[in-house]
Amino acid sequence: MKNLLTYVKNQTQPFEGHEKNLEKYFVSINSRRFSEDDLKIHMESFNPIIHPEYYSYERLGLDYVNTVLMPKDVLDKNIESGQRQKYRYGVNKSYEKIRRDIVDKGINLRNKMIFIAIDREGNFIDLFSGNTFNNILESSNLENRIVSIFRTNDKFSNSNLIKIGVHQNTLINPSGEATPTDIKFALTEIVQTGELGTLEKNANSKQRSRYAGQLIDAITDMVGEKRSYVTKRKQLMKIVSDVMDEQLADKAIFSVKHGVDLMNFLRENSNQYDNSRLMYYTSFSNSHPSKAIQSMAGDWSNFKDSVRNNPHSSDYFNYERGTYCVILHGGTINPENPIADFFTKNMSFMDQWNKNMNFITSDLLSSDKELKQNPRIMIYGMFQPLKDLDHILPYLSVVTVEEFVDAYENYFLKGNLMNNKSVKSSNIVENLTDDDIDEYTEDAEELMAA
Repeated sequence: MKNLLTYVKNQTQPFEGHEKNLEKYFVSINSRRFSEDDLKIHMESFNPIIHPEYYSYERLGLDYVNTVLMPKDVLDKNIESGQRQKYRYGVNKSYEKIRRDIVDKGINLRNKMIFIAIDREGNFIDLFSGNTFNNILESSNLENRIVSIFRTNDKFSNSNLIKIGVHQNTLINPSGEATPTDIKFALTEIVQTGELGTLEKNANSKQRSRYAGQLIDAITDMVGEKRSYVTKRKQLMKIVSDVMDEQLADKAIFSVKHGVDLMNFLRENSNQYDNSRLMYYTSFSNSHPSKAIQSMAGDWSNFKDSVRNNPHSSDYFNYERGTYCVILHGGTINPENPIADFFTKNMSFMDQWNKNMNFITSDLLSSDKELKQNPRIMIYGMFQPLKDLDHILPYLSVVTVEEFVDAYENYFLKGNLMNNKSVKSSNIVENLTDDDIDEYTEDAEELMAA
């Protein structure tokens, strides 16, 4: 092994004295003003070349112009006359921590400072990033501020400015990353600008889908991620649905947070699904078939423990003779493509479920006799959460697997979802072929991309 000292002998120290140099990057909150040297250090450390993600908003209507020293009274007067838009819900929860750091260590010139937007004539519009920092400096002796100026272009709008402000918060973790509550608040603010158009109280499915797409696009700009990232986050899809529900006369999509919540809803609104010694109902998400098996195993362990601990009790589920029924739910449905979401996720679950069962009974376990899945442990059906499918599968009901597959094959794949024909039950879920799955995947991808 080669001795590495050869790499350090007779070498000059390129950063000698760096401990002393650290001081030049901090300005005491008790200083009178930021100097031209302070401005130069800041611009060398924080600029569009080093941090382009903080400055690249041409697509949303703002062009970066310059970073300058601005007198505090000039900034204050403009803020008073500006929009004073809020880009988060409530106050910054990190306010006190940020304040203590500034008081104890000083103002770090390598950090982002204050960002403002002006129109083409130079009129102030808003301070869209750095409000927390500016508020903390109110208690200082500093007579000026380091301010980065952005000017509007043809793509500017109030809704775009809100997106930019929230995106700035998502970039700056120490200054209080945007939370789901902030995103919903900002999305509601965007709706109130009227720039997305109006979602009528009785909007049809196409109008709702189009509007949901606009809200998803807005969130995509706020969080600075790919659109596919946003649509896969149930919490963000729930925000879109909630914002739409506030404008619609009736809820068009019923979201489920937990399986236990769905079971409580079903029991409160029907005379079915009560557990007894011979019937046990539960609900799992259709997102992860493997987790469903784990949950079943956990339930079975609890059933056995109940019998072992209370052998003479009649209050427990008789797992040896009773029927265990699983109701699948879709959690939070994508409001832009709700029908595709419902059908593809449930069908994907059933396909993977059957593959898992075939593997367990045919390959994982060894026996001289043919192994079969216990018929008393079953996927009982799927919860139907979409008002738009009510004419095919009853809204807010549990449809059997056979009814679901029939609707999938005869309506979804054939594009006949608007036909007012009733579903005929068919027992074909165990006979899905690879061609069926390929066809389902192609149709699902095409519909999702539309």
